[in-house]
Amino acid sequence: MPSILDFMATEPRKKSPTTGKRVPRGRQSPTQDTMTIPRKGRRVVRVGDTDDAFRIRKKPTYNQAAFQTSMTLAIQPRDAVSGSVLMVDLVVSRPDNWLSPHQTAVTPAMVREMIAGALASGWQPFHATAPFFYKYPLIRDCP
Repeated sequence: MPSILDFMATEPRKKSPTTGKRVPRGRQSPTQDTMTIPRKGRRVVRVGDTDDAFRIRKKPTYNQAAFQTSMTLAIQPRDAVSGSVLMVDLVVSRPDNWLSPHQTAVTPAMVREMIAGALASGWQPFHATAPFFYKYPLIRDCP
């Protein structure tokens, strides 16, 4: 009778279609490379007849805090299981950066404008594709 070790030794490992790296056994599901926005911390905005969820990280990454990269925003249809995520580059530093903190707000009306602009630029929210990157220059509020 073959043991589980014999099965594991003969089963070939699969490679991730996006990274090309070998995937550990037990994580070889077809949806492993899709990104979704976590339910916790997201806000919902209604655009047309769809509800979209958006989220900004609570804490900055090291590069965002050190003023090297700009603030980003992730947007996705609220009920989408495997849709495309819209990654919006706001072209402004995060308000909680280390060098020059400031006050800049992102309102739901701005998010609606971002979604409308991305849809006009070719974003297809209900197709399972790679993340769509879009630039939306935000004006920095002066203290």
